[in-house]
Amino acid sequence: MDIARRSSLQRTLRAVLLALWLGSPAMWAADGPWEKAQRECDRLLEEGQYLAAESFCRQALSEAEQFGALDPRLATSQNNLGALYLRLGRLSEAESFFQRALETMQKQANPDGAELAAAWNNLGEICRTRGQLTEAKSHFRRAMAHRQEARGEQDPGIAVYLNNIAKVLLQQGKYPESAERFREALSIRQSQLPPEDPRVASSLTNLAEVYTFQGLYSQAEPLYRRSLAIREKALGPDHSDVANSLAGLGVLRRAVGDLAEARLLLERSLKIRKVALGAEHPQVAVNLNSLAGLYNYEGQ
Repeated sequence: MDIARRSSLQRTLRAVLLALWLGSPAMWAADGPWEKAQRECDRLLEEGQYLAAESFCRQALSEAEQFGALDPRLATSQNNLGALYLRLGRLSEAESFFQRALETMQKQANPDGAELAAAWNNLGEICRTRGQLTEAKSHFRRAMAHRQEARGEQDPGIAVYLNNIAKVLLQQGKYPESAERFREALSIRQSQLPPEDPRVASSLTNLAEVYTFQGLYSQAEPLYRRSLAIREKALGPDHSDVANSLAGLGVLRRAVGDLAEARLLLERSLKIRKVALGAEHPQVAVNLNSLAGLYNYEGQ
């Protein structure tokens, strides 16, 4: 693949933002104001309805602030609001809430290692998104160490941190190393999760992405298509993660010369992202640029 083509793909296939939200179902099994708001916040985040989630996430934080500075519910609400803003591309707000969540956890006598891992991971995502790759990799490695200590080295959650380290390597242009980490993460998930789990789809998409950067289109395409099928079935056709699979597959189809399918895939991805993320989101801009280039190539 020539340098110009690779640069274009890197801009178009910017790695999907991933943040971990905290809390267990048992935490909000009660029916108080915080539990009700947090359940709705969590539900909307899981469904990819990020714009609709904001008011409930802020309500949950307001309720949690009444519990005191050491209450784990405060860290949960701070982190989840950060995760929402990360998804929406509002990095400064996301970073502020992630840092506050980490500070809340560190004040506790015995903070949960898995939750500390999530906090460091999320700060790493902020750094990675900003291109601060050395800091990002350091945060991800620290997160993985916390997770391994808390849950063991065979825990399927380790795949999250392998994925994120692989994304840093991808952004550094270290494609073989990145692919190897993505394959490790995929192997963990395939061995411990159902084949139709959305987390398997995430690993498939990530591996397809690095293969696309390497020009290995015949290896990337079946992974994208399988990821898309899993996400549509598990999450519904209008989820933002579905849009990510569509966008990746659309870029690939353009690269192999199938402009008609590429246009359909990218237009559908754009439609989903505008609704789920808002018209000003960076991923919408990426979609628009991809389509503009495609239309120009087609002579429209």
